[in-house]
Order: sequence, then structure tokens, then C-alpha cells
Amino acid sequence: MQEMTPAIELDERCFTIVMTSAIKSRRPEDAVRLFDEMIVAGIPKGNSSTSTLIRALGMMKEVDRAERVFSAIARPDLYCYNELIFAYLICGKRKDAVHVLEKLRKGQNVYLKPNGITYGMFIRNSALRG
Repeated sequence: MQEMTPAIELDERCFTIVMTSAIKSRRPEDAVRLFDEMIVAGIPKGNSSTSTLIRALGMMKEVDRAERVFSAIARPDLYCYNELIFAYLICGKRKDAVHVLEKLRKGQNVYLKPNGITYGMFIRNSALRG
């Protein structure tokens, strides 16, 4: 009898899960490499994988690249904004992080309002800075 191997369809969600695992393992460079592989494989990027990429770039202190990635997003969601704020904070660009926060606070879209995660990043960053 022939053994059957289940087929796994790789999609953005699969890549995002593995990218997140790489970040949690303190290996953001692997997350960036996985994102690049996803694009080469022809898998469309979405906000989920893109926001994860922004976090990885922030951890690698590549905030300029994170900004370019964010700017290329057609319709960024709150996760994307939060990850851009995270990148700014981790790279010591607090004024830029506050600017994004103010943009969210003053925006007309009720789905793009700062949440507990957004404010928590500022609180944690302030506590770490002393």
C-alpha cells in the first residue's frame, strides 16, 4: 500500500506564522528572509505578513526600510500602524512614533484608532528608558 502524504498549501498565513516564530526566537533576519521567499514563490503579500515584516525590520534597527515597506501598503490596518510605531520606538525615534499615534487619534476611520496595544508600547518603552 502506498503511503499518502498530505499536501500543504503554502499561503500568506503559513508564512506569517513561521515569520512570527522566527521573531519570537529573536531571529528577525529569518523573518525577513521568509518574507522574501514568499514573494519569490508568487504568494501575494497582505497586511498580516507585511506588518510582521515591519516588526522584524524594527528589531533589526532598519527603520528606514520599515518605513518604505509601510509606505507601500495600499490599505494599512491597525496592526501595520502598531508595528511601525514599534519600529520607531525600538530605534529611539519617539517623535516619529508619537506622530503616527497622533495621526491615528485624529483620523476619521473608527477602525484605525489606537488600542491598548498601541498605548502599551509607549508605556513599556517609557518604562524601559527610565
